Amino acid sequence: MNERFRTPVFITMLWLVTSTWVGCAKVPPHQEGLVSVGGVVTIGGLPVAGAVVVFHADKDGRSASAITDGEGHYQMTTFQRHDGVMPGSYAVSIVKYEDTGSGASDGKYVPIEGNVPVPKSALPVKYASPKTSGLTTSVQAGSGNQSIEFALGN
Repeated sequence: MNERFRTPVFITMLWLVTSTWVGCAKVPPHQEGLVSVGGVVTIGGLPVAGAVVVFHADKDGRSASAITDGEGHYQMTTFQRHDGVMPGSYAVSIVKYEDTGSGASDGKYVPIEGNVPVPKSALPVKYASPKTSGLTTSVQAGSGNQSIEFALGN
């Protein structure tokens, strides 16, 4: 091939490969518009570690969830870890169970013989259901990082 044709062909091929690669990095359409939402969960002013926070969407929406860290902080997930929440209104549930002493907390499977202990809620039971928790929130489109604190009562 003639030298004067190699450079334009190479540049064209490089441009096609690069534009295709960059185009593949776009956020999937169903994930567009997610709003970063995080915050802290407390009860009696103390952080709640290891609680599961769920934003329950209406029938047309997409629910999101998170687990609080050792300081009660959480970061919501809808599709991928910490990706955020779709804008909209949500009923919220928060649940945490006490360790039953089954030995499973060390990450190893331990078969339980006899009666299986029923997990006991570490939080008031009303917070376990979005229908009884009394917790609601609204996520606004384009609001950047949204911080939502849940200060639970007894």
